[in-house]
Parts: sequence; structure tokens; C-alpha cells
Amino acid sequence: LNRALQALSKCSQAVLQARDEQQLLDKICDKVTKHEMPLRQYRVVHTDARLTDEDVTQLCAWTRTEGERLIQEGK
Repeated sequence: LNRALQALSKCSQAVLQARDEQQLLDKICDKVTKHEMPLRQYRVVHTDARLTDEDVTQLCAWTRTEGERLIQEGK
């Protein structure tokens, strides 16, 4: 339970610190690129949750695509 609360707290901090959706998307890419997500505590229990380099590439590509979509919707 404590680990789940820590994970929730870190996610909440990222959401609250983000100025906008684009910054949140950038943080997602940054965290997975630095292998900070999924959280280490989660990966200990769920060993198959470790992201491969291809997973990281795909997640970051998705964040860029979503950012571009948000920009287009804002126009």
C-alpha cells in the first residue's frame, strides 16, 4: 500500500507541476527515457513491466504526436 501511495504521489506531483498538457507530455517522455517510470518499486514486483528501448521510443513518439494534435486543436 505504501508503494502504491508513493507512485500516486509522484504522478500527482507531475500533473500539478505541469503548466499545460504539452509540459506533462514532455515529462512523460523524460521520465521513461531516464527509466524513472514505471517506478522501481513497481518493477520489482512486476518484472515484465520494464520498458524496452522500443517501448520508450514509441511512448515518446506518442507524446510528440499528442502534443502536435493539441496544438492543432488549439488553433
